[in-house]
Amino acid sequence: MTGHPDLETPAGATSIAGWDGGTRIFDGREWTVESASEGQDITVTVHGMQFADGRVVSRVAVGGLCADWPITSQRARRLARVLMAAADAAERPEDMR
Repeated sequence: MTGHPDLETPAGATSIAGWDGGTRIFDGREWTVESASEGQDITVTVHGMQFADGRVVSRVAVGGLCADWPITSQRARRLARVLMAAADAAERPEDMR
């Protein structure tokens, strides 16, 4: 399958792969909870898949967390706000344009 030119790019997609069979994957918005002195930054990214019938399924990915590296309550609150924004973007990407 070479593509589905009649389907629009998923709302909120910042990059999109080519069609592979009846699906294509995409990346959406990304947030960073920066670390001043607590190790590495935490990234939160919306990723998704679009199907040939137009359906879109989005998920939220979190990188940079490790059970052996606890974060402060202040940073946890920043992360919570970012996670809520990412969940909103995954559920309603048209609101994030």
